[in-house]
Amino acid sequence: LENDESNTIHGKKTGLRLKQRTSSVDVRKDYSTQTWISLLSFLKAREYFVTVNNFSIWRRHLSWAMPDGGELRNYMTQRYASNMVFMSLLLGAELGVLFNSSRITMDIRLSLQASAHYKLQFWIGISILISVVFTLLSLFTTFTAWGMVSAISDENSHCILRSSIGQYAAQLPQRFIIISIYGFLFTVLLFFFLLLPAFGFWSTLLSLLVVGLFFHVVTVFSAFGRIILHTGAIAPHRIFEESYEDNLLPQSLHSNLIKRARAELTNKTSVVRQYRRKCKPVNRELSQEEMIRYVRQSQPIFKRNRSEENAYTG
Repeated sequence: LENDESNTIHGKKTGLRLKQRTSSVDVRKDYSTQTWISLLSFLKAREYFVTVNNFSIWRRHLSWAMPDGGELRNYMTQRYASNMVFMSLLLGAELGVLFNSSRITMDIRLSLQASAHYKLQFWIGISILISVVFTLLSLFTTFTAWGMVSAISDENSHCILRSSIGQYAAQLPQRFIIISIYGFLFTVLLFFFLLLPAFGFWSTLLSLLVVGLFFHVVTVFSAFGRIILHTGAIAPHRIFEESYEDNLLPQSLHSNLIKRARAELTNKTSVVRQYRRKCKPVNRELSQEEMIRYVRQSQPIFKRNRSEENAYTG
């Protein structure tokens, strides 16, 4: 409120003046373009094209961060359920494009039958067929993995899903899903040059717009995923003490999370060590060097083979 000298959170006076304004626009924004750009240094080259949650490092963190086997199994099965619904809708869209009765899709099918490699319609048809095949494979692998993972008991979920075959089997459906989605997106781009003048103003503009938005979406969520991984946000313990966290505004939370993530990367903390150590929540403002020392001083709960831990450094 405008005249309040302090803000009350959980019944405590925080000393912050979080003013409630009638306007929907605030000069002091919760985020800006710099919010996204400041995280690009965390990304690997491949994460500009595919979001980080589709790589094995995400599965690795999940399997070690969740202490309850039932919680881990439920997360996996819920993801499979949502993927089944999404891929079923995508398959319907792909088959609808390929087999409808419009003149354009009839030309695509005739070009495929005549093996007219010199026509754009032929390559659009090939792109749709590839997308359909990988969509069917993604549905098959997701349905199979869903049934098998659901059968694992709570006590043995970690044992199975942390193993090499468990990691590979959990990752396989996602690979097919990515290829299917990207194949369909590529088909849409080709349609721009078929429906509009090839390499004309509008076809080029729409293609550049789609590609630009695609890279923006991928990099934003890859950066967000890296922050989740390197701060240990998947684990059940807190990153910051509640009393300290309640006094931080969005931009302050952002900067503190970056410091924590960089500290973990600087110390080359392995995935196993990150979730198997005694690390108290941060309770005050720390510089980057202080955060690095703070993370380094945290003690592991038990000792492990160091070479094995280094192999799990993300």
